[in-house]
Amino acid sequence: MVMFGQVDFSKYSIEASVFHGQTLEHNAEIAHLLTSRPSGFSFSWNTTVDPEKYWSYKNNFPELGVSFLYHNSHVEALGTNYSLYGHIHWYFAARHLQLKLAQGVAYADNPYHPDKNYRNNAYGSKLLSATRLELNFVKKYIFQGLGIYTGLGIVHYSNGATKKPNTSTNTGYAHIGMRYDWEPYKKNQIGSYNWEREKERTRWFYEVLVRSGANQSGIGESTRGFFVAGGSVGKRWSYRSGWHIGGEFFYSPFLKDHIRFRSIAYPEMNYTGREDTNRVGLYVGYDLYISDELSLYADLGYYLYWPVQYERRVYNRAGIKYQIADSPLFAVLGVKAHFSKAESLEIGIGYKW
Repeated sequence: MVMFGQVDFSKYSIEASVFHGQTLEHNAEIAHLLTSRPSGFSFSWNTTVDPEKYWSYKNNFPELGVSFLYHNSHVEALGTNYSLYGHIHWYFAARHLQLKLAQGVAYADNPYHPDKNYRNNAYGSKLLSATRLELNFVKKYIFQGLGIYTGLGIVHYSNGATKKPNTSTNTGYAHIGMRYDWEPYKKNQIGSYNWEREKERTRWFYEVLVRSGANQSGIGESTRGFFVAGGSVGKRWSYRSGWHIGGEFFYSPFLKDHIRFRSIAYPEMNYTGREDTNRVGLYVGYDLYISDELSLYADLGYYLYWPVQYERRVYNRAGIKYQIADSPLFAVLGVKAHFSKAESLEIGIGYKW
């Protein structure tokens, strides 16, 4: 039995902040784009997850919301990004520390162009995947519903190699802003919790999964569709965490362009043009369960079959998984990469039992 005493969170809130930062040199190829410090602003709308839900209680009553970010790089070749996110706030330290995870899509107003903007090798397309992570100090109800927050964050932009170039950017920043809360929860609205321990017992699960998308081998090459099929077995060791291990087959036509280029530019590599472009991988992963439907996953894999030496033999993947209603079907959205170099943006559907 858990009783919730003092309640300092509300049903709804809005936030607005300004930021100033530094784009990080994660790759020497973007050094020429780091001549100025970016700045911008953000707006957020939040709602506290229903406190009667078990997963809300287990995660200290988090917030879900949507947010907008205006990001001006102050570098002509890099341009300005406008992004829209879905996000979650986790709270710690008597709800004074806020961890924000946001995933969305960004519009880059000045991407790479072979004639008009050849210097922008970070963004090869106008539409990008955008990810933000923030750690904030929050002080609510300073004056009625008005409060303040400040903290540090990082934002990542990439198109998942759907169109090259895709060196991507990572921008670290500091920000400060104001927050307004309304419809605060009262103690009698929170009540008590008395949950059966069966809800937290570990269990084995099995998955089959197909993923797909489109990517490129290099600048000017054709955008080709790809296909990944695999399966895994795993187990939850707690309400929030679990692990899995699996194998997968990669059908990767974009490697045909990679082979053709290498056979011409590097004849010493002895490519014949008839090499197999398929790959087989084995991976292990971690699952972070956010709610009954939503979870995050991270995989680390190794190609058991790797006939073409493209990037490294070790690969990694991170993404979001959503269980569809009460069915065994789930959807996934993630990015597969070789360390910091993205290979593909993957969309998939799976079956779990």
